[in-house]
Amino acid sequence: MYTWTKTHQELSVLFNPHPLLREIISTEEVPGLTLQQYDDFLKQFDELPNGGVLQHTSQYGASAASDIILTDGASAFYEMQIQRKPIVALLRKDHTAFTAEGKQILEGVHVQTDISAAQRDILRLLHEPDSKLDKQIANTKAWLANDHPEYAIMQAMRGEMGL
Repeated sequence: MYTWTKTHQELSVLFNPHPLLREIISTEEVPGLTLQQYDDFLKQFDELPNGGVLQHTSQYGASAASDIILTDGASAFYEMQIQRKPIVALLRKDHTAFTAEGKQILEGVHVQTDISAAQRDILRLLHEPDSKLDKQIANTKAWLANDHPEYAIMQAMRGEMGL
């Protein structure tokens, strides 16, 4: 992403690492990555004229201001659909199977399994309408009809877990 962001100066790219990523790198062995390398990456990414790092704050303002979202966070696959943004979902090829509801949510995002394909999707989506918008509207319609969708979301999650 660093090289791609540096190459595409016409874009502004905000990197929003998972809040526990630094802790995981500092407490567990991550092959090929030291804590110093990670900290150096964050510093270098933040120093790019078109790059930035978002940490220790809510991501929703930044995602609301964005044109496109690239994420590997499963919670964002749904949450960001509420904002009606094109979402490119980066999934590992060996990811855990999704439930029926999860598969429906994925219909609202552009799923890719490698970063190069995801980057091509981003560039394409900057210039053409999002073909997933209708699915996003259908996926989120029931939640947005509610003044407190967070309660309905939690209830549905509990139901899926049998609680």
